[in-house]
Amino acid sequence: MNAWIPTFKIVVRCIELGTVRTFNKKNGDQSKFFKAIIMDKLQTEMRVTAWGDEADRFYPLIKQNGCYLLSNGRIKQQDQAFADGISNMNCMELDHSTSIKSLADNGSIPFHSKLKFTPISDFAILQKNHCVNVVASILSVGEKRQLASTYKDKPRFILSLIHI
Repeated sequence: MNAWIPTFKIVVRCIELGTVRTFNKKNGDQSKFFKAIIMDKLQTEMRVTAWGDEADRFYPLIKQNGCYLLSNGRIKQQDQAFADGISNMNCMELDHSTSIKSLADNGSIPFHSKLKFTPISDFAILQKNHCVNVVASILSVGEKRQLASTYKDKPRFILSLIHI
């Protein structure tokens, strides 16, 4: 799938489904959205977002771990700051042309993605906002700190890790 092919059909599993959230637009109006992460049988993950009326239309149709035939939508390049740990360079927005049909689960699509572990020694060469999978033992946990970000302030802990 890519941004230059406007029509497609793909069988996917919803491996993560967020809640419907509301926000205020710049003009003061309120709107809503939800995000989900889907995965195909090749274990390729993609973030999916529905905004406004599409959030109302599609949220009741999707259940976490459900299988679906997903047709059409808008494919665009993913902003890595909002990638949610997904390495796919594209994301999808559900729009008026999107169709979602529930399918029986025949086991062809796994429930979890493949993990690609990154050695701690490679952290220095990673790009900003890059998400990784790591296996390590926690040596110590520092005090809870409030770190500011462009998205929202979140509490963080400083961890000392031992590479396994």
